[in-house]
Amino acid sequence: MQAISNNPYRVLGVLADATAREIYRQSNMIKKFLIADQISPPDCSFPQLGIMNRNVEKVNAAIAKLNLDEDKMTAALFWFYKGNNTDELNFEALKDGNVAMAKYNWENLIIETGENGKKYWKNITQKNYSAFHNWFVLEFFGNPNGSFIANIKFIESDYYTDLIEKATHSTFTITRKELQLQFLNIILQEIENDTVDLSMDEFIKTVNNENFSAKQDFLKGVSLKLVSKLSLQIEIARKQRIASGANAAGTGETLYKQAENDLELLKSITDAQDFTYSDIANKVADEILQCGIDYFNYYENSSTDPSSLAIGLYQKAKTIAAGLVCHQRCEEKIKNLQEWINHVSERKMQRKIESDSNAVVQLLAEFERKSETIANAKSLINQSKPYLDAIKNVLEASDSAYLALSTRIASIAQNYIIAEVNKMQNEVTREIQLKETLKEAWEATELLGSLDMERDFRTDRYTPSKASLKDIRNQLEL
Repeated sequence: MQAISNNPYRVLGVLADATAREIYRQSNMIKKFLIADQISPPDCSFPQLGIMNRNVEKVNAAIAKLNLDEDKMTAALFWFYKGNNTDELNFEALKDGNVAMAKYNWENLIIETGENGKKYWKNITQKNYSAFHNWFVLEFFGNPNGSFIANIKFIESDYYTDLIEKATHSTFTITRKELQLQFLNIILQEIENDTVDLSMDEFIKTVNNENFSAKQDFLKGVSLKLVSKLSLQIEIARKQRIASGANAAGTGETLYKQAENDLELLKSITDAQDFTYSDIANKVADEILQCGIDYFNYYENSSTDPSSLAIGLYQKAKTIAAGLVCHQRCEEKIKNLQEWINHVSERKMQRKIESDSNAVVQLLAEFERKSETIANAKSLINQSKPYLDAIKNVLEASDSAYLALSTRIASIAQNYIIAEVNKMQNEVTREIQLKETLKEAWEATELLGSLDMERDFRTDRYTPSKASLKDIRNQLEL
């Protein structure tokens, strides 16, 4: 942790209660040894706690960081100081490299073990108050989770002013709540910068399990930071989604991964029913859902199947949704998409016959504007037959959509045949012309019979019409 490993007091090799004169004398001595490229005598930098490469620039920077009382206090929160005589013995042990002894001595003053083997904090007294602070500084190197509570307890006690007085050597004042907030926010910053081996989840969980003056104010501040962070992530996702529907699924997945842990953390702080949590959770869920919708809409009518990624986002959004309206919207989208998935085979077939179906529809529109003649009936049948056969090969002859389309062709063609035959019968024509027309009509009717038709049409219209035409032909002895 940078606040400890690069602490100004450590760089200067002094304790946090060092006077200005001691700091001046120690810093000058260190710089002389550095300039001479010699090793300085053992001091309170305690190299066993981690490597620290001193140079003149670092020493001067450390001195500058201890000019103001506020800065001295900030540094003192994360460095050793002498509160009573027992501390001095432990500092000598640290100088000798005996970290285990110093830790053991301080730990015995602040922690006790119950009959069940569980460890408990001891009450803070005149004899052990500084041990809470110094043990934290030492322990935080190897066990950051939980050890910082020792310093919180120290600041919560009436003895926290001792550190203020000894670090600043002035009438500088700061409340315990302000000092706790400052302390926790520095740790929080290092967690965000990944300079300490402590996760945000562990940190907040430990804070949540304790009671102290600044707890609510600190957690409120964390909540506001989380909401701000999530809001920014939502806005970035929104812009990326609008810019590219093709990449909207990836955008939604990224937002989910970014927001998942932060939302859980926020929920642990505020409770799931709290408006602060539910409001931002619903906004995250809405954006993830919309990413899935936009992705699906972009690829719905293409050769790419968007259903798997889209429904995955819908389900993720549902797990996040904290409000009834948002939850119901997610469920509705999941239900509708599932129905779409269930009919995927039908859509694949439709895509296969799309061009042939369009060709038949175009022929129908074209021939509906032509004159009702037997020649046009034959032409319609002959031109549509290859397309109808192609559709039948995909859907099969019994498919209702195919039969409806084929029957429509048959119906128009039959009307054309009947219309020309009726016209010839109503006009005064030579028998030879009528016979020729009936011959063509019979050929067209036979050709018409090669088309697949709906059962009712074949039974009620085609077959009776063919029988009537046959009777007329028989009468004329054809």
